Amino acid sequence: MAMTVEQLKTRAAAFRLEALRWEDMGYSEQTKRLRDNADALEELAELKEAPPLGYAENGKGFIYPADRADRITNPVPVFAAPPALHIPVGFMLVPKKPTDEQLRAMLAVQWPAIYREHLRHPDNGPKSAKKTEDDIDVATRQYAAAMCASPEADLPTEIKQS
Repeated sequence: MAMTVEQLKTRAAAFRLEALRWEDMGYSEQTKRLRDNADALEELAELKEAPPLGYAENGKGFIYPADRADRITNPVPVFAAPPALHIPVGFMLVPKKPTDEQLRAMLAVQWPAIYREHLRHPDNGPKSAKKTEDDIDVATRQYAAAMCASPEADLPTEIKQS
């Protein structure tokens, strides 16, 4: 959930009030932690409401100072730190590294006969175990390829090279 500037400032003020309450009771460690949290929230609020440092012309690759924005045909604002994007919970990406349950589900969809056989006979010899391991490796590489196509994929090097 992305917080608005007002919410950040309200939360910082609440931390400061709570710090005063703890200070009156003599808890200096708790007071310091709450004040540090309030400082961090206020700094974040300042960053969120900061004006752009300049403007880039869409497709040109140049960055112009903020006072020259009127000379640009397609201005794109440039910030010191981009504002945090709010991603609704329903649109969160799946984990970057597949869990065992996800791999099993992929196998069940892609190779149902092999997966059924594996479920019926989990200890049926080295050849079938090797075949299942190969299938899991293929599913892992497919998952890695799908995640690399998504934004900000953070996969281990060994999966990327597969």
